Amino acid sequence: MVIDFVCQVNILYKGAYNAIWEHGPHNFLYVHEDYVNPNYVLQHDEVSIQAITPTHVLFAVVGRGVDVYDMDKYPFVMLAQYLEMKKLIMVPMWAMYKLSEETGDPVDREIIGYGMTARSGSTLLTQMFRKLPKTVAMSEPWALFHAHKFYSRGQIPEENYHNLILAILRLQFKKLHHVSRKHYFFASFAFQSFLLQIPCERTVIKLTLFTSAQQEIIKKVFPCMKLFYNARHPKKSMISYCHAILAPVQGNMLMHQFHEYWTDSLPIDYKNEKLMALKRRLMKNREPRVETAAFARDCGYMYGATVDYYVNNKGLYLRCVLYENLMEDPEAETSKLFELLGLSQDLVPLALTALQKHSQGHIFGDPKEDDGRRKFGPKEFDEINAAFKDMDLPIHTEMPLEEFKALMS
Repeated sequence: MVIDFVCQVNILYKGAYNAIWEHGPHNFLYVHEDYVNPNYVLQHDEVSIQAITPTHVLFAVVGRGVDVYDMDKYPFVMLAQYLEMKKLIMVPMWAMYKLSEETGDPVDREIIGYGMTARSGSTLLTQMFRKLPKTVAMSEPWALFHAHKFYSRGQIPEENYHNLILAILRLQFKKLHHVSRKHYFFASFAFQSFLLQIPCERTVIKLTLFTSAQQEIIKKVFPCMKLFYNARHPKKSMISYCHAILAPVQGNMLMHQFHEYWTDSLPIDYKNEKLMALKRRLMKNREPRVETAAFARDCGYMYGATVDYYVNNKGLYLRCVLYENLMEDPEAETSKLFELLGLSQDLVPLALTALQKHSQGHIFGDPKEDDGRRKFGPKEFDEINAAFKDMDLPIHTEMPLEEFKALMS
């Protein structure tokens, strides 16, 4: 079948609860601009896969010279795409599979990926990889998450799911014609920037916590990916969850909206019938949630789902990088990780320069300046631990750090 043209629209206005959560066609006011050859998305660096719906794949078109993977400006890909996109290209799902076949697997470079429990130093790790030469580091692109959400809702057939994940990965790892490294020169009394064309030898992707349930499939359809994990002690993680989710940058997301969003997105292991039944029960019996304690239980379910997946699928991963170990001895932990990934030890000092600044640019605010409203108390921690117990998990917010390290080793 020949794909002739796909629709490109010009974005007139953007609207969302906040700039960080997922965005789809309903977040944009747009007008039709043109029909373009679908190969356009493969041939231009300013076009990247942004989202999927049950019927279409959306590609964000940003301004020429803008790099959505530039973590000096944006800590997350989905944030960069939302704020920088000027146009959308809408590709029917059947056509997306054709594009996937055309671009194929990225055999010209090595692929590294990692899952995480969130709020665990994962963005710092991406910043460290970004420091390496000839490397593209992708911090939380969300198309895979959309696939998980629609699959959980029964809107994507099971028989198509593996092929969909493969197609998304191929388009996510499409060949880039430039590796973004900004260089400046003095011209007309102003500093100008340009992208230096450098061959890419390595692509690193930080997978969102919502994709935990997909990682066995990811490894199956993309066996060349070197996969590791990243986690942090439950108590500190939950404190950071609260600080980030209730941050002003999150905008007007209400507790009942958050509850619906997270229950649909829980990354429960698809093979775990007991926990999948729990997820279906949570999705079916939704209740309005306005109390922080109920919100805390949702956080416990989310964190617990990621830990459960890792503990029961350790064979997929080369290593679990614990935040506590990384902070205690960054050089030693980075050296161990690079050895397992087959990266030169000469690159370790370069990676460690990422520690010189805050990895997320305090996008969620500085915890030292918190006014106290974004903190969990004893009641909230009771709810979190109730969620862990509901999932039959051997974790607790007060568990000793060494016991947690042993569980994740």
